[in-house]
Amino acid sequence: MISCPGKLIKAFDNIFLMNSSNDDHKISLIETLPFHQRIAPLMENPQLGTLQLPRPFRYKTPSPDRRNGFRSNCCGTAAYIFGLEDSVEFYFQTDETESFSNIGYIAFPQANRPGYIEPELMGRFLRHSDSIRPIDRKPLAGDMITFHRAGNRKIIHAAVYLGPMNGSEWIFCQYDWGEPFGFSTIEGFVGEESYPRDGRVLFDFYQMGLLDSAKSA
Repeated sequence: MISCPGKLIKAFDNIFLMNSSNDDHKISLIETLPFHQRIAPLMENPQLGTLQLPRPFRYKTPSPDRRNGFRSNCCGTAAYIFGLEDSVEFYFQTDETESFSNIGYIAFPQANRPGYIEPELMGRFLRHSDSIRPIDRKPLAGDMITFHRAGNRKIIHAAVYLGPMNGSEWIFCQYDWGEPFGFSTIEGFVGEESYPRDGRVLFDFYQMGLLDSAKSA
């Protein structure tokens, strides 16, 4: 589970509230994205992220902590928005090095909503899956963005990149495990999470694979 400090959640809330008058621009942009129908319900009901995942599950590995495992997180939300749930399950179900039930915690409900993916597993999926790959061009609205610390590739946050607006680089995300969905900025997250003792916060962009892009077009 990603553990973000309370001030980060507060900063996200402030960003969301202070820029609410400019949300029409972001919403108009999101409506042009191929997966906008998956983001729209999350914008309309941001508190859905605070609710427990409903049964039954499409698939779920055993959770070491039932209390933590039954809510969505930023990695599960990013995977859901990009329509990668089946790809995530297929990748780990066919991993011959270990049993699917022993890989760590992943859970997606049958209900049409985000689920949960451990950040370490999301990173492994992004590094090795053919469904999504690092960008080979300038970042575009609709790319996936992930954050990590210098010297450590472990993902600490994942989101949908929306691009520059009003002097900031905007993203749409679930703020943390069990937190609401909403807008934030790259610089806001990097600034709040950059502690000298922990190292600088860096980020990477990913684009859908050609086959998946054709499916979503």
